[in-house]
Amino acid sequence: MSQFLGPIHYWLYNKIENQENLTKSLEEYGKNQEWIAEESQWTKEFPPLESAIDEGDIHGWLQEEVRNGEIRWAKLVTELIKEDESRWEEIKEVAYDFGVRHPFEEDENPEAIYRQMENFFVNGMPCDHVNMVMESNPQGIMWKQTQDLHKEYWREVGGDPKQYYTLRENVIEGMLSNTGYTLENVDVDLYRLAKK
Repeated sequence: MSQFLGPIHYWLYNKIENQENLTKSLEEYGKNQEWIAEESQWTKEFPPLESAIDEGDIHGWLQEEVRNGEIRWAKLVTELIKEDESRWEEIKEVAYDFGVRHPFEEDENPEAIYRQMENFFVNGMPCDHVNMVMESNPQGIMWKQTQDLHKEYWREVGGDPKQYYTLRENVIEGMLSNTGYTLENVDVDLYRLAKK
């Protein structure tokens, strides 16, 4: 990888920041519900990329930021549920509401919505090529997740990786709420964006 900042580095950094903003939403909700203390251990500030990145190891620095963001999110969700399993339904609502605040364009076609999704969510590093489109037409788009890069973070903190996917699906449904499309989990690791 080039040791100069390019569009792909900003693209990935923005995706990491989106993940961080989701974590902040749950952290703020948890504080308001008095589930967690005011002192933040779950989130971090994201300065402009140029002032934060290690330009001597751009790839390694971004990879570590992906890992740190995934661990913070997994740990926060896992800790909250461990304290009280009944919080799970509220946590899913926080995820859905986060999606509503980050909507997809109402008049977009399925391919365009899929591209917006790919531009929003962290799925490892760009070279991982996690999602593979299987079919696309005006009625919808179907893709397969070729590898699970999230489960290791959830397992590391004693959490359930399935909760990551449930929450991501809730975020996506919120993002789709002003469109004519819905997300379907067709099979294990197989998803379809289809007209309602």
